[in-house]
Amino acid sequence: MNVFEELQRGNVDVLKDKLMTLDSEFCFECDGCGRCCRNQDTILLSPRDIYNVAKSLHLTMKQVIERYTDVYIGRNSRVPVVHLLEGPNKACPFLKGNQCSVHAAKPVVCALYPLGRIYIDGSGSARYFLQDTNCGKHTKRYTVRSWLATFGIPEQDIYFQQWSQVLSEWGNFIRHAEERAVPAPVCWLFWNELYIWLYEKYDMNQDFTTQFERNMNVLSRSKLYYEAYFASPST
Repeated sequence: MNVFEELQRGNVDVLKDKLMTLDSEFCFECDGCGRCCRNQDTILLSPRDIYNVAKSLHLTMKQVIERYTDVYIGRNSRVPVVHLLEGPNKACPFLKGNQCSVHAAKPVVCALYPLGRIYIDGSGSARYFLQDTNCGKHTKRYTVRSWLATFGIPEQDIYFQQWSQVLSEWGNFIRHAEERAVPAPVCWLFWNELYIWLYEKYDMNQDFTTQFERNMNVLSRSKLYYEAYFASPST
């Protein structure tokens, strides 16, 4: 079972028996074979991932998106999704030989491997699960907590929580708009605004977190405006 494919279909229940605590243990040791960087057509990038890769490659976020990704509206999430495209031989476009060419800036989903994480509405924090693996050794024992520390990933990743929450809120808003038969051009207005403020409105010479929080505030105000507009008796 490919957990990420099931999640993209909206089947969150597949994880109910797989969720781990920070003190849950697992065994894994990367052997540098590069197999986890091939035939992985499920890598979705967050704004922070794109910003870090862009900084590493001396590009803008827009250039990274145009060169290495596909953007579409998630079938279940109903929000813009940035999907990392495969390169030659179905390998990650950043894989050189068996090495990651953006290792210090690799997407968090890659740094987490063999763990995956998900934000479940109402839980208030990220939850982790162990992916099915076909590579590496199973000789070193880790807890989820120690694995996160190895890669400098916060146990309470406020950014990930904010990012997941805004996607959930906008997804619910857009689904409600579609259920009310809001015209397609209006939905495209929502999607365009969401995409621009999530993925393009960043200066590569400024701190990501400050800009991200500013952009989230803009999107929050926009959604409140749209909600008030559609709640008006005249609409």
